[in-house]
Amino acid sequence: MLAFLFVSLAAAQSTSATGFVTSDATCGFIKQSLCWSDPAAPVDADCMNMDFAIMQVLLQMPALGGSGDYLCPGAGTCPAGSFGPGFVLDATTAPLLAFFGFAVSVFATAQSPTPLTQIHPTLNSIYECEARAAGLVWADYAGTWTLAQSCMNDADCMTALTNIRTVSSNKDEMNPGMNKKAEALWDEVSLIGMWLPLQKDHLLCDYSATGLFCNGHEGNDDDQLCNVIFAALAEENVMALTWIATATALMFNDPDEIIAHCNDTMAKGIAMLLGLTISGAAIGGILLTAITCCCINKSSSKQDAI
Repeated sequence: MLAFLFVSLAAAQSTSATGFVTSDATCGFIKQSLCWSDPAAPVDADCMNMDFAIMQVLLQMPALGGSGDYLCPGAGTCPAGSFGPGFVLDATTAPLLAFFGFAVSVFATAQSPTPLTQIHPTLNSIYECEARAAGLVWADYAGTWTLAQSCMNDADCMTALTNIRTVSSNKDEMNPGMNKKAEALWDEVSLIGMWLPLQKDHLLCDYSATGLFCNGHEGNDDDQLCNVIFAALAEENVMALTWIATATALMFNDPDEIIAHCNDTMAKGIAMLLGLTISGAAIGGILLTAITCCCINKSSSKQDAI
């Protein structure tokens, strides 16, 4: 029994030398039929090359034991031992496979006649099959990047995201009511040509000097993420707002608590503005009354003098 379990786990572990390894027979059949099984005679050479590229870039993650050099796989310059030992698909690692599946597919085909702005379709079907076999809903992990595809193909959405980043990350650009002490931190991900605000302690937030995320910072706390959400609401671009909301819901820990915190922050901001407005009105009323009284008194004095 233990030997069988060991063999099953070994078969399900993907490495930089194997590409993505399936553990389910149906998923394995899909891969063999549509992508490759024999590297010397692949059914689809592009699919096979993408399969290796995604796994090699993913296994450069420091969190998985890699060296953090995400560009060396594409250049073929990765030194021996620079990859993490292996990858097994589960609820913790599925977000990594979804992101790197998307990022590498976009980056590797950017200069081709038919660039992709999505996870390689054949590999995506294999990943979805394996996720289902593992009791996971693949859309929960790939959904953020499916919507990112729509935004990347819409110039207004990309412009809106730039505006959201500018407003949320710079206190001098913030709208009234936003927390100027919580400038959001965005990371430029050159693989996909987008900037992303990552939550503190997220698995992708690897803090390494060569990492894709959280270079020189620890990610965003709830106040900073609220500023991103407030800026997105003010931008009035539904697709950009939906992408921010989807990323919050599917990528971040405790998304409902983030929104609750934002609601509390907004309520306090409104109360403060109302307080200032009421105070200003009261002061204005007092000044107006004082001026009026002063004028009446002066008028009365002149009449008495006559």
